[in-house]
Amino acid sequence: MVSRGETAKFVNDVGVCEVPVADVPEGDYDLRAILLGSSNEEIGRAAAVFHKPGPPVWSGNTLGTEDRLLAPWTPLLVDARNNTVECWGRRYTFGTLLDRVRSAGEELLASPVTLEAVIGGKPAALSCGPWGVEKSSPTRARLRGRGEAAGLSFAVQHDLEFDGYTWTELAIRAGMPVHVDELRLTWSMPKGCGAAAGRA
Repeated sequence: MVSRGETAKFVNDVGVCEVPVADVPEGDYDLRAILLGSSNEEIGRAAAVFHKPGPPVWSGNTLGTEDRLLAPWTPLLVDARNNTVECWGRRYTFGTLLDRVRSAGEELLASPVTLEAVIGGKPAALSCGPWGVEKSSPTRARLRGRGEAAGLSFAVQHDLEFDGYTWTELAIRAGMPVHVDELRLTWSMPKGCGAAAGRA
């Protein structure tokens, strides 16, 4: 016997029994179930063959982990002076947060992405200071920026990859206790560009 399990709880005449097999080697095993009555007498039994598979053939390999440029994508072009990053067919321009996204010659934003806080009933736009390119290569780039307003400070990090994938992390902190009524991250898109956008 390599593993066993039992249950005494039956809901609507259905019992669920978990048999741990995480440490059982791969292979075929006889699975046997015995149903006992209230006096421990045998009521019935059943048997089946259970196959414990081995790890997937791809488990443990390093395919897809290489940091290399794949055709037909082109190397990232990072312009630290103008705060732009270009990949194949697309250009990102960073300002306070993200000012413009141009893809295949079309503008995807009608207005820049903005972060606003409402404190004490008054809106306060959080503006970003100078951007800095932390690192860049033909396949990846990372930009960082900071800003503050109305007692709040924030730090933003943009990671971009050669295929146009982007990931943004935004951290907001208060230097002293402050009641924030609202915190809004807003942007607008040209008519027709938001056809596939949904609302959660």
